[in-house]
Amino acid sequence: MNPIRLITFLAFVLPTAGIVAQQTVAPASSIAPTQQKTGRIFLDVVVTPKTGEPMGGLRQQDFTILDNKVARPITSFHAVGPNEVPSEVILVVDAVNTAVADVSSARIEISKFLRSNSGKLAAPVSLVFFTNSGTSVTPLSRDGNKLADILDHSTIDFRKNTPDITLVAETERIETSVQTLKGLLARDTPLPGRKLILWVSPGWPILWAPGSVDLTEQQRIKIFGSVIELSQTMRDGRFTLYAINPLDSDENVARTFFYEDFVNGLAKLSNALPGHLALQVLAQQSGGLVLHGNRDISGELQQCVEDTTAYYGISFDAPATERPNEYHHIDVQLARPGLVARTRQGYYDQP
Repeated sequence: MNPIRLITFLAFVLPTAGIVAQQTVAPASSIAPTQQKTGRIFLDVVVTPKTGEPMGGLRQQDFTILDNKVARPITSFHAVGPNEVPSEVILVVDAVNTAVADVSSARIEISKFLRSNSGKLAAPVSLVFFTNSGTSVTPLSRDGNKLADILDHSTIDFRKNTPDITLVAETERIETSVQTLKGLLARDTPLPGRKLILWVSPGWPILWAPGSVDLTEQQRIKIFGSVIELSQTMRDGRFTLYAINPLDSDENVARTFFYEDFVNGLAKLSNALPGHLALQVLAQQSGGLVLHGNRDISGELQQCVEDTTAYYGISFDAPATERPNEYHHIDVQLARPGLVARTRQGYYDQP
């Protein structure tokens, strides 16, 4: 890895010098004061059988919250049904990280999803066109036919050549992609309620595997700070991110599963690598899904939205800590066998 290019990437994408120097991330001004002052952790928990749709009808006593393997008392519990819709579904059409043919086929599938159920969307949706010439966002709408018409008649700035896999090009795509995600989070954090980001893309480059390059401590500090910033923003804004890969099963297997090296929570600054900022990693850690190997993008988008038909709002108080950015792994256990709980995988505790 060229160290000059690495420094450029880190300086562009990652936190400001003031944040880096403190190794802490100041909470956004839009975070609810209760969360800032009490350290209360709010979770949106989806429960499913090992295969099947989200399941309702559970009670508080069916859940146990483990924080770093220690059971924490549940401070609030609310079973959410299909009548309580999210405040927004953000559907990202990624023409920066996706080849021309795959974007074209994905557009057809996205239009099919929007027009299903006679175009009557269960929740308000905004389309995001992420292109080489910039990012545009449509107004929120529950009219799927109207959004599909916008999509069908849009002129997207496709990547015109064979995907450029040079270091310079891949670094630029990471920079643009992470900044776009941060911009979407900043824009919609003030909205109340839960928000879903459905990002149709194979993801941006990860660049290297753990152990393949030596980074300076300052570089790792910057990566660590950016991971914390995204984690806190998505948690406090109640964002769940989904990565929907439009490529089929013929895609390179190593590329498809490479992100799994980074899915465990980043607890130590010394372990920080840019792979911890990968789309799939951020999606899985937010409690969302990573879907790949299927051209049925319409069905996969519907699967993601079904996460809002039945889920559970649960909170607990974070334990006291004296050091900043202390990573805590979250595990939700269920009293009923055969069920799986999916939610945010961890958080960073602050003094």
